[in-house]
Amino acid sequence: MGDGSALRLLGVGVLVGFAGLACWLIYRLRLWRIPPREALTADSRAPGAERLLLIGLGLWMCAQLGAVIAVGAFAAHDAEAQGISLRTMAIGMMGMYLAAGCALAALLWRVRGFGRAIGFQARLGDVFTAAGWLALSMPILLLLGVALMALLSALRGSPPETTAHTALTALSEGVDPWGVLVMVLVVIGAPFVEEVIYRGCVQSAIRRAAGQGARGAWLAITITTVIFAAVHLGTVAWYALPILIGLSIVLGVAYERSGRLSVPILIHAGFNALQLVYTLA
Repeated sequence: MGDGSALRLLGVGVLVGFAGLACWLIYRLRLWRIPPREALTADSRAPGAERLLLIGLGLWMCAQLGAVIAVGAFAAHDAEAQGISLRTMAIGMMGMYLAAGCALAALLWRVRGFGRAIGFQARLGDVFTAAGWLALSMPILLLLGVALMALLSALRGSPPETTAHTALTALSEGVDPWGVLVMVLVVIGAPFVEEVIYRGCVQSAIRRAAGQGARGAWLAITITTVIFAAVHLGTVAWYALPILIGLSIVLGVAYERSGRLSVPILIHAGFNALQLVYTLA
């Protein structure tokens, strides 16, 4: 056995050890237990399940429309022969997150109880809470990724592309000033907007309809995860979906346990940042 194979086996062994430790800590700390979320029912005039779903759909549509308008207005003739350029990607993302952010600001101002119902608040300790969740989940997600790569390599005879996201693929080919802007938006804009829509609106709406017990919470997390994964089908390779599903479950549980959107936003941002570091290293 060569030195390279020995080092790979050693690395996998270390990863298995960390993943096992993470699973043990999750079990010992009982992190799967989810308490009732009083903010959902504390204000009877706050948006109900139907309105929260409509708000989430409206924010998603605003984001898509913003991206289309921005690209059409500023990057209509910027498409490259081999794919979307970093400039087009950055302009589209800016339009997407700016439109969603403006719509969110209007909703927080005009819809009574909306901010409290979705946990739109933050505490200083949320940074440490998010860091703890990220430290526990990353070894498990990485081990899942390694197992998927090994399985696909065995079935196909060659390993698949390690950069399974369109933005990561574009950045792996070189980073210019537009690429820097894409990285900033991937780490800040995407987690903020996506968590407001999927965890804040969709998951809260389903839990409100399904009940405040643990069963209702897990039903909400499961359905939201399916929606979250399905929406990313166009931008994430199919073989990376299990990792995305695992991440979504972590985000959903962290959101339910904390009751604040800042926790899943920070976890999501940390995950995206680590993905960028891995891609560009």
